Amino acid sequence: MKKTLFILGIVALAATAQTDAEKEELADRLLEAMRQYERIHYKEAFEQHRKLLEQGIKISAPHYPPSVEARANAALQYAKTNGILLEAVLEVAKAQVMSSCTALKASFPNPPPGDGREGRKWELTGEGSAGATARYTWMQAVLVAAGDLSSLPLIEEANRSLNYPWARKSSALAYISIASTNSAPFLCRFMGDDRTTTEERFFVLEHFIKVLDNVQSINDESFAFLYGIVEKNSDVISINGADNILCRKLPGYSTSLQRLTVASRYAKDDNPYVKEYFASAKEAIEKIPENERKDFRTKGGLLDPDRKKEP
Repeated sequence: MKKTLFILGIVALAATAQTDAEKEELADRLLEAMRQYERIHYKEAFEQHRKLLEQGIKISAPHYPPSVEARANAALQYAKTNGILLEAVLEVAKAQVMSSCTALKASFPNPPPGDGREGRKWELTGEGSAGATARYTWMQAVLVAAGDLSSLPLIEEANRSLNYPWARKSSALAYISIASTNSAPFLCRFMGDDRTTTEERFFVLEHFIKVLDNVQSINDESFAFLYGIVEKNSDVISINGADNILCRKLPGYSTSLQRLTVASRYAKDDNPYVKEYFASAKEAIEKIPENERKDFRTKGGLLDPDRKKEP
């Protein structure tokens, strides 16, 4: 669906937002650009739906909103069209994420326990909560769309300080989208946090795997992190995806001693999908002569226990 280029009927800032009032005004303009994009999205979606019905093609009415990424790109396009410097947009976006984070923490200091679904309605109640939620997620998406590396400390701090799953998941996804293959240190902390739910682990790991699937070069920290997933986290649904990336992008891993070890264990797993996947892998590796199976724990290898001790 082709989106219409639009310009809001307001006077744009010529360069950067200087005062607090100007920054707040720019934030409102960016948010309005996102809302207008959403309105156009729905209008075009329903128009397309109407035409299909007229052709005798019966489909359900469209009800999915545009992605937060699409809204963020609309905000950046609005700024570019109106001569607003990217630096001003990023400064305002970061300020909005910080202030929204503070507002959310004040509104929900102690959210109820749960996996993030039953608490959702509760999280969105309370004075000003809906606005803070929109500003937090939408402005964070603007930072992602711009690929702003300078925002990573802010996003990680938001992830540390917020106590409810949807916000932690949102900030984790944003961090990975920006940091890409350099996300492993953050992910180690996030996965080891007692607050991290199974649902969060699934979505965050799936996103990390998808990001790695689209980059040409993956660093050793990311490979080691993925191996840690397949080696230790038998409760995580993303094991197959992590193993797939390792096999395709880490030379020698597909027939390595390490993969044979994890495949032998998961071949007995209760999950039929995991069991079938790794039973097949185990059978294939066992056909390879033992002296041809790579050992990543040898000196200088990816999993060498003494590797991190070297200066």
